[in-house]
Amino acid sequence: MYEFVFRHYGSSQAVGGNTVPGFFVHSKKTDLWLEVVAVSTRGGRFGRSWSDDPEEQKKLKGVSVVWDFRDLASRPFASLPLKTSGSIAFPDQIEDDRERDQYRLRFMSNGGIASAEAVFLVDKVDLKAAFAVEGNAK
Repeated sequence: MYEFVFRHYGSSQAVGGNTVPGFFVHSKKTDLWLEVVAVSTRGGRFGRSWSDDPEEQKKLKGVSVVWDFRDLASRPFASLPLKTSGSIAFPDQIEDDRERDQYRLRFMSNGGIASAEAVFLVDKVDLKAAFAVEGNAK
């Protein structure tokens, strides 16, 4: 069982000031944390903030930033957090697909427009291996 969390830039007004953004996963079994700096693009989907479909475009017209993640399809990995024209993005949904033994990380999915979202698949076997390496390093 894993738990995912992220840290944004924080606030210069807060105690300690701004922070470095990051995406992290915690293994409840080993009680270890890992920072996830990149995810595999294998099997993913990569959307953009505009659509040729008029109905989808109406919904997207109000977004305050622009993104086009389609170029990630030609890369083996995507760096996290994802970057838009004026922001950083972390998953807004993380689904536990027990049948496929993987997690599905969904970015820009809150609008319900499949062509706008980016989806990455994280195999649990890869997480287990990463935590085994981290555990052996300690």
